[in-house]
Amino acid sequence: MQEVNVSKSSENSGLRLSADNGVGAENPKTSFSSSSSSSPPSQSTSRNFIGKSQVQQSLSYVRQERNGSDASAVSGDSAARGQPQQCTTSAQMQAQYYLNERKIFELFNFLIGHLLVDEPSDPLEYLADLLDKCMLFRAGLRDPPLLFTARHVESMFKSLDPGCAGSITIDQYKAGMTTLGIGCFDVNPKTCSPGRVDKKTFEEEANKCLLSMFTEMISKKP
Repeated sequence: MQEVNVSKSSENSGLRLSADNGVGAENPKTSFSSSSSSSPPSQSTSRNFIGKSQVQQSLSYVRQERNGSDASAVSGDSAARGQPQQCTTSAQMQAQYYLNERKIFELFNFLIGHLLVDEPSDPLEYLADLLDKCMLFRAGLRDPPLLFTARHVESMFKSLDPGCAGSITIDQYKAGMTTLGIGCFDVNPKTCSPGRVDKKTFEEEANKCLLSMFTEMISKKP
């Protein structure tokens, strides 16, 4: 199994997820590289995906057509010029609410992340198997097929602590959480000394948040 490649830098450096290698649990090609920027790191990929606004617009238009909405809701001038047709505000809001409520974007990012890591020859069969694993976890029959595993979290801490001090600063703690894609975490964690967080606290919080995010994403909603 290929090891996680971690680039080390100074203690105060930010971290950025290397998009070229992707991320994953089953076949990890994750690379945590340093960034000289002091701003919070961002998670991205080397592919260009359709933006949220484009998806919402398209889905809103499809919803209008399906429901037989008044043609006046679509701009005839834009259609005549061959430009994307605009949807009513209410339809866009309805589509946005559905996508957010059902965690659709999070689900697609999760599926795309696994695809970019494993690059299966048959994407449909691979996705069907991955979704089966999600359903089995939801039924309590197996472990979750997380994109980031405990091993990735441990590698993240090591990259934040190149000197093996056993602890990191609060800013590094926050940067590590952000790099792992965790948006909701304890911003005031237990400290082992003033302004410093130890390895156990970082890993416990990260693993707990990753599992919580995954569980919420695939949970059955009324």
